[in-house]
Amino acid sequence: MGKVASIFYNRSGRYYFSRAIPSDFRYRLTERKFEVSIRTKTESKAAKSAAALSGTLERLWENFLQEASETRRLGPFSRNQYCDLLGQIGTFLSC
Repeated sequence: MGKVASIFYNRSGRYYFSRAIPSDFRYRLTERKFEVSIRTKTESKAAKSAAALSGTLERLWENFLQEASETRRLGPFSRNQYCDLLGQIGTFLSC
């Protein structure tokens, strides 16, 4: 899986994390990017959180690809799988 750009930005005083969903997963999700509020107004905290979220997403996506290659199946995410993914990324995210 190649590098995928991730950013954080300020919108109305709050920072948000945004990362494009790799092409390997686009057909499994309805969104083209993953975007969440970092829930901070501080740029330095946002940068740290964005780096942590980006690393976590990368590991999760690699794990999903590995599981798919072992089971030879990579179908659409079920609602439960999507909720599990959000739960693994952080407790402030909800399904």
